[in-house]
Amino acid sequence: MKRSNDLNKIFPDIGRSSARRDEGKYYRQLRLSPKITIISGGQSGVDSVGLQVGSFLGLPTYAIMPENCRREGESIDAFVRREGLNVRVIALASESYRFRTYANAYFSDMTIVYDFVGSEGTRATVDACACFHRPCAVLSKFGKEMRRALLDRLLAERPKIINIAGNSADKIGQAILSRVYEELSLVLRAYCFLSQGKGRTLSQKFAQKRTKAVASGAQGQGGTRAALIAEERDERREHFCGEREGNPCPEYRCAEKELAFVRRGFLRGKGQKPILVIPNFSAAKQLFRDFIQREYKEDINFGKRLVYPLKKFILVTVRPREVLRMVAKGADLGFVGEDLYFETDCTLPRLLDTGLIPNATVLVSQSGAGKYAEEKSVCSQYPHFAKALLERKGDIAEISGSAEAYLSLGLYDFCVDTLQTGYTAEQNGVTVRKKLAETSLIAVGKEDMLGSELLQKFIRYLLGGEG
Repeated sequence: MKRSNDLNKIFPDIGRSSARRDEGKYYRQLRLSPKITIISGGQSGVDSVGLQVGSFLGLPTYAIMPENCRREGESIDAFVRREGLNVRVIALASESYRFRTYANAYFSDMTIVYDFVGSEGTRATVDACACFHRPCAVLSKFGKEMRRALLDRLLAERPKIINIAGNSADKIGQAILSRVYEELSLVLRAYCFLSQGKGRTLSQKFAQKRTKAVASGAQGQGGTRAALIAEERDERREHFCGEREGNPCPEYRCAEKELAFVRRGFLRGKGQKPILVIPNFSAAKQLFRDFIQREYKEDINFGKRLVYPLKKFILVTVRPREVLRMVAKGADLGFVGEDLYFETDCTLPRLLDTGLIPNATVLVSQSGAGKYAEEKSVCSQYPHFAKALLERKGDIAEISGSAEAYLSLGLYDFCVDTLQTGYTAEQNGVTVRKKLAETSLIAVGKEDMLGSELLQKFIRYLLGGEG
């Protein structure tokens, strides 16, 4: 295939062109996004459903649209605000829908088309996919067999960038669109989960490298691996909690007190209901609200409360860093970002990787910062994880956020930061130099939770209710 930043040179003669000559860069930028990424043309109908499903699953989600975000009905900005979506909008420099169709086919690894009326747009999409030798699945029916066939196709092709296309809202109506949303969310949820089973992520490679290094270090020093891990844990705990033995930090006491409250208030004299702890950001709440409604037939409305007593278990929502602390203090199961799990050098059993709500850990700098080297200054919200990924001997300064500000002021040369769509970095003139790891939402907890009803139901949920 031809390589160029000018899409006009890559596309065949379609009678349409772009005023820009650098839009091929989005091909590379999309691949900086972590794990599975969703794109669509941003129009009403199936395009919009693709954006909704991608945002609901916490996946990097892009609307790649014609010039001036040309769209039937309400604007894309109004739609995203109304639905509360986390979507990055990219406008091409051509008003042509056909140019946009070829761009999305080129950027993606596979296209899923829902076509119920045999539209001209579908034919153009299929032609574009054929032009770039991209697989394309066209669906016109619903049902378990269709879902399984689509999931099998995804697992066979293993696409990272998935383009969602299909009929507009005025051609098929809201009832069909609602069904598309349901079917697509079931399949993509299962694909994100099952795609973790083959191939090692960068973070898994890091974990294996670290285990090997600790083991060889123990042999070289004549010590035991357990002693080395304990020593590392003490160092991490001082960093993580700001504590020494017998002098816990306020955050640690807060988690311990909260857990004691949960057990005292809901478990004493009422049987040992398991305690599930989740991070309190919106994507996680949305995911677990849907899980609880589907698998337990209970509705939960998240508010200011931290503890939610349900029929079968106790749900607790806390800041992400508190999840690991609470599970370490006795909660049965917790869900947390894998980057945080590695940062704290957590020894809690890692039970499963959902593949959802992913992040990329990347090395970033201001433009013109030169190549990364040991003598360069580096900052990060995850200094220990960053140090291991960079195999760096020197220290990495810890920050709590606003990486772009530190770099733009010249306070540090490089930063190891997390990225989903890269919009914040681009707006602040930050250059992504290298992807270091990909992480997503993982489950940690007691090993006997693997056979528990709670985790088995969650696995069933991830598999689209068919596991």
